[in-house]
Amino acid sequence: RLNRIFVKALIDAGENAISMNFSSCCITKNGRIVKWFIEPIKMMLKNDLLPVPYGDVAFDTEKVCSIVSTETIIGVLPRIVKPKRVIVAAEVDGVYTDDPFKNKNAKLIRLITSKNFPQIKKYLKGSRGIDVTGGMLHKVEEMLILAKRGFEIEIINGAKAGYLRRALMGERGLGTALRSSSSGPVGSRFYRKICINGQVNTEPCSDFRQEECIENSIETPKGKFSEAACRVNRWQDCTAQRS
Repeated sequence: RLNRIFVKALIDAGENAISMNFSSCCITKNGRIVKWFIEPIKMMLKNDLLPVPYGDVAFDTEKVCSIVSTETIIGVLPRIVKPKRVIVAAEVDGVYTDDPFKNKNAKLIRLITSKNFPQIKKYLKGSRGIDVTGGMLHKVEEMLILAKRGFEIEIINGAKAGYLRRALMGERGLGTALRSSSSGPVGSRFYRKICINGQVNTEPCSDFRQEECIENSIETPKGKFSEAACRVNRWQDCTAQRS
C-alpha cells in the first residue's frame, strides 16, 4: 500500500513511475541477494521509466523464503544505476544515541563511519513499531556496506515537510551522514550549521572540498557555545612540497 502511495505521488508530480516487485526477479541465500535478473530495470531506465521498489519476500536457497528489505535492494541497485548520492528517509532526523521518542535527551549522531560504528552500534535498536526488516540497525549496517564502495549516504527525516525536497536539491547536513571514513568521498562538499536570531540554517562551504568545515567551542557565562566556519582547504601546499 505504501509503495502505491509513493508511485501515485510520483506520477502526480510528472514522473513515469512504476512499481517494481523484486520477489519475482531475485534469489537470495541467507537473506542476501545472490542472483538478480536486472534486464527489466535496465529497460525501464532506458525508456524513461522510474522503477519504485519495495521490501518483499523472496525465495531463498537456504531458508526457502527470506525478507528482502528496501535497504538490501538499495545495496544492490547502485551497481546498475550508479547514483551520486543515496538518501534514506526515516521517521526521525537520523541516528540517535537513544530512542528520541522515549528520551528527549537523545543526541543526534551527525556522522557514522566504519571506524566509529562499533561504538555507535550499541545505541542502535530495531524499529519502534513492527518492522520485519530490522529497523535502524539494519539500515545503518546495509548503508555502511554501500558507503565502503564510495557512495555518499545520508539518513534524513522523511516526515518533516520539505526535508526530502531539500536533500534532493543537493542540501547536506540534514541528518546522519554515513561514510567509509571520516574524510568523506572525493569531490564532496562540507556544510555548516549556523544560528541566526534563533533560526538554524544550513550553509554550504565551497564545492569540491575547496573549503572544509571546522568546529570550535568557546566558554560563555551561560555555558559552552559551539560554532562552525568554512576554512580554505590549502591542498596546494601539499602538492607543492618537494621531497
